[in-house]
Amino acid sequence: MITHDEAKKNYQVNPTVKAMIDDIQAKYKAESFKVVIDNSPVKLSGDRMDVRVRETNLGNAVADALLDYGQSDFTHKSNLAVTNGGGLRETIAKDKPITKGDIIAVLPFGNSVAQIQVTGQNIYDMFVKSLGSILQVDESGKNVFDENGQPLLEPSGGFLQVAGARVYYDTTLPTEKRILSIDILDPETGVYKPLNTTETYYLVTNDFLACWW
Repeated sequence: MITHDEAKKNYQVNPTVKAMIDDIQAKYKAESFKVVIDNSPVKLSGDRMDVRVRETNLGNAVADALLDYGQSDFTHKSNLAVTNGGGLRETIAKDKPITKGDIIAVLPFGNSVAQIQVTGQNIYDMFVKSLGSILQVDESGKNVFDENGQPLLEPSGGFLQVAGARVYYDTTLPTEKRILSIDILDPETGVYKPLNTTETYYLVTNDFLACWW
């Protein structure tokens, strides 16, 4: 292992390789600066203490985009979409253009979109896991609460941002009892129906999560 300074001192720059790298960087920067949306009217929160703890507008935007993609790009229409909060890595600022570079900063891992067939029981277990973190406490050991008076969970990269599912839960309850009910979208009617643990559903997500099923 050598240091950066040692490398600069002992090795000559290969002009051919440098030219290739410079060209790639220039093209990447030009593409990154392309504006996708002229102005973001709101801040889209990708803050670690938000996206790994609770629903956020950025998480909703990403999950909604996945669900929309999942209606026409697979053999079956998708019932729901999830993405892991740990995969959202940046906030999009208010009152500024949104560029391709901003989107890459939010989703930097180059994942592809995948659809998987799951049972209602799989979905239930998935959300139990998503909501399974211990509760946040302050320096005095007291619970930290959100603006609705609910105890906040400790940040977890596995906390799911969701579209096509309505998950009702109570963080004051023990982990295995936090979920009160789950409703799942019927993509044919647009109606949400209570989760049936024996029924088959189609879930769209990123390939990182899909590979764990």
